[in-house]
Amino acid sequence: MKFNLARALSLATFALVLGLQPLQAAEEWKGEPLPTNLSFSAMAGAGVIGGTVGFGLTGAIAIKIAHEGFIPDINDQVFLEFQGGPLFLSPSAAAMYGLFMRWDFHKNEDFSLYSLGGFGGTINPTRVYPRVALGLIYRLSGDFALRAEVSHEFIGAGLAIDFSL
Repeated sequence: MKFNLARALSLATFALVLGLQPLQAAEEWKGEPLPTNLSFSAMAGAGVIGGTVGFGLTGAIAIKIAHEGFIPDINDQVFLEFQGGPLFLSPSAAAMYGLFMRWDFHKNEDFSLYSLGGFGGTINPTRVYPRVALGLIYRLSGDFALRAEVSHEFIGAGLAIDFSL
């Protein structure tokens, strides 16, 4: 039951953040690419191993690999991202890790949606699996942002710091 409640709360938060965005013209998705080259994130939430749910902390570092993305008419960028952190299960703990391609779609300078795909894994128990996720980034001011992510293995939210090198 905890997993369903966590998923419902995360999806409700996603819908709330999307609902807070004012409706604007489709041209919003066609602006200049953001100058971010490097990003650090920290998220907390529900992590899942098999059928067991625990409290997970995830740190991430992302390095831009494509400034203009793959779609010419849309403001998109591609990052290589590594994630890792502890997952606290009762009565033990595990470690989560992953290497992904993150594809960001920027509505404007403040709001982005992203998809993430690659390989993730755990230690204790040792598992490697394909992982996909959907997320959003809402830039607060300057280089600070809120970030939320939903996948089968992790549902969480946290903070991100962007760097333009």
